Amino acid sequence: MSPVIVVYGDSISSGSHGDGGYLPALAELGEVRNHAIGGSPLAPTAPGSLVEVLADPARLHADADVAVVWHGSNDWFWGSPLGDPDAPDPDSFRGALRRCLAMLRAAAPGVGVLAPLPLPRFEAPAGAAEPGDAHLTPNHVGATLADYAGVLRGEADRLGYRIVDLAGAGLSTATPELYEDRVHPNAAGYARLAPLLAAAVTGLLAAP
Repeated sequence: MSPVIVVYGDSISSGSHGDGGYLPALAELGEVRNHAIGGSPLAPTAPGSLVEVLADPARLHADADVAVVWHGSNDWFWGSPLGDPDAPDPDSFRGALRRCLAMLRAAAPGVGVLAPLPLPRFEAPAGAAEPGDAHLTPNHVGATLADYAGVLRGEADRLGYRIVDLAGAGLSTATPELYEDRVHPNAAGYARLAPLLAAAVTGLLAAP
C-alpha cells in the first residue's frame, strides 16, 4: 500500500505555481492529498488558516503517514502574534501550531510531521508600504519572518516534529531568477526545492 502524504500550507504548496510545484516529486513517493490554500496562515489571523482548514473533518486523514505542514510565510504577511513560549494564546502562531498538531495526531496518532521553514520572500507585509526582505522586515506586530522560523525551530523537539531547512536549495532575495514574483518559486526554484522535500519525506517514512 502506498504511503499517504497529506500537505497543508499556502500557495507555495498549492501546486498553482512552478508547473505543479513540489507536489509531483511527493507523488512519486505515495498518495498525495493536498489541502494547501493560497494566502493561508497557520494562526487564525486571516481566512483559510490551518486552524480553519482542520476544523473540517474531511481534511483530517486517519490513514496519514506523513503530514507536511508548511506555514509561517503568511503569518508574517498578515501579522499573527508569535505567542508566549510558556503560555501561548491558542490563536497565536505558537498556540495554533500546538493546536493543529494535536488535531492531526488525534486523527492519525502515528502520523509523522514535517515543517519546512518559510522561504525567503521580498514583499511588504499587510498594512506596510515599502517591500523588503521578509526575514528582516517587521510586520505590524513587530515580527520578522525569521521570528516565525525561530518559533518553528524552537518548538520542534517539544512538539515532536521535524524541521526541513531548505537553505541548501539556494533560494534567496538575491536570486529573483528562481522566483515568479519574489514570493513564489518558479519551475527552476521548485526543481531545487523538490528533492530536499522528497528526501525529508523519505527519511520520515523510513524512521522506526
